[in-house]
Formats: sequence, C-alpha cells, structure tokens
Amino acid sequence: MLLWIFDLDYTLYNLPKNIQFNHNYLKRDNYLGILLSFLPNKKLIFTNSNNAHCYLSLDIIGIRHHFDNIVTKDENTLKPEMSSFSTFIRKNNIKKTDQCVFFEDTEENLKAAKLLGWTTIYIGGINNKKFIDLSFNTIHDSLEYFVKHS
Repeated sequence: MLLWIFDLDYTLYNLPKNIQFNHNYLKRDNYLGILLSFLPNKKLIFTNSNNAHCYLSLDIIGIRHHFDNIVTKDENTLKPEMSSFSTFIRKNNIKKTDQCVFFEDTEENLKAAKLLGWTTIYIGGINNKKFIDLSFNTIHDSLEYFVKHS
C-alpha cells in the first residue's frame, strides 16, 4: 500500500525557519486541503511537536481531517532516532511491502527514513543529497507534482 507521511513544522506550512514561531502566523490553506484530497490511500503525520501544537496547527490550516493517524512526541521518541521510526511504523501497522513517501524539512530525518527504504521528499529548496529522492521549495509544489504524476 502507498502511504503518504508528513512532518508538520516547516513542512506543511510555508514559514521561514528563522522566525520565532507563533500560531498567529498560520492561516487556513484551502489549496493544501484540495491537494491532500487528491492523494490516494492513507495520509499520516509523523512529527516531533507535541499533541497540542500539532492539532492546533492542523486545525488552523484546516487540514486535520485529511490525516488517518497522527503520531507526535507525546507518544514517541524524537526523529531521527530509529526507535522513533520503529514506534511510528508499529503504531500505523506499516508493512515492509508498503511504499512510504515521507515529506520532511530536516535532512537528518530524511536520512533515517532512507535507511528504511522510504521515498524521501525534502521541503525547503533544492537539495541534492544522495539520500533525498526529490526536493521542492514548498509542500504545494511537491503535492502538485505527485497529483500530476499519480
């Protein structure tokens, strides 16, 4: 089965990493919701943020309902620890035969995912590291690509 796995912070919203984050920076993103609705199969959140921040952010953006499961640091260790990936895999009943596409803005987390055989998608600019399969400036750019090619 094809699984779409998303980090939250700076992956699902287009904010500069150098700002002091505040939820007031977030806004509803109907276009992101439309793009997510075109992806077949399960969509999952795998984030190092806590439940309160994650759910509030997803609700402000208006996309929480698109995700089949959400795993935060409240029930897991932190990425890029492999134990974090193991817990995420167990909580989502991911099989070795499943194809996982992982959207993330942190290289270390993508490197760990690549060790598991996941397709790695870097969000935040062009990145040519060998453990990154594709890179895009924004989550919108990446999802437009996948919607067009699916």
